[in-house]
Amino acid sequence: MKDYQSLTEQINNIENTLKVSGRYVFNSKKLIVAGVMFLLIPIIQYLINISFWKNSFINNHIEIGIFINIVFYIVFFKLVFRITRSFKKYRYHPSINSYVKKAIDLHDVILKTMFTTIIVLSTCGYGNLAFPFVYILLGLIYNLFGRFSLDIIRKISISYILIGIISIFFVKNYSNIYWQFMLIYLGITYIFMGKILEKNR
Repeated sequence: MKDYQSLTEQINNIENTLKVSGRYVFNSKKLIVAGVMFLLIPIIQYLINISFWKNSFINNHIEIGIFINIVFYIVFFKLVFRITRSFKKYRYHPSINSYVKKAIDLHDVILKTMFTTIIVLSTCGYGNLAFPFVYILLGLIYNLFGRFSLDIIRKISISYILIGIISIFFVKNYSNIYWQFMLIYLGITYIFMGKILEKNR
């Protein structure tokens, strides 16, 4: 009987640790910063289009142009995160289990997944599928780890998956309005999730 009670206590402790740490799986500050950056990307991309893409070499080698474009955004995101971190050090709640945090720290994984998907599909000539697949992958990741966080995270993740699936079947042509809408929705939901996480800490 004692062994059973001890095992039950250990299971409850693990569950409580995951629930408490779950709210910090996603760094709220990073989510807000990333959301603002997603909202700014259409403007940044417009400036890139009227300068960078006018280069004749880049126009004749689309794959190279796409690769350089993606690398630019990877560096841009990392620099902004590094700069914002220097303004105010990110503080995590003392009750967080450090091993849990390390195991499920998702931001780098999510960014790499997004950019890798865009690079692969764009270079293969399926640029119109890049954002739908990014949305589906993001939805799956947030849905999986959202189980250890707030319920709103899982609800937003389902919207990502649905938008991704609908886009695959109904969006046949890649257009500026299409990808701008996808980024704006992503930016708004990131900021919303960040604010909700901040409020619930």
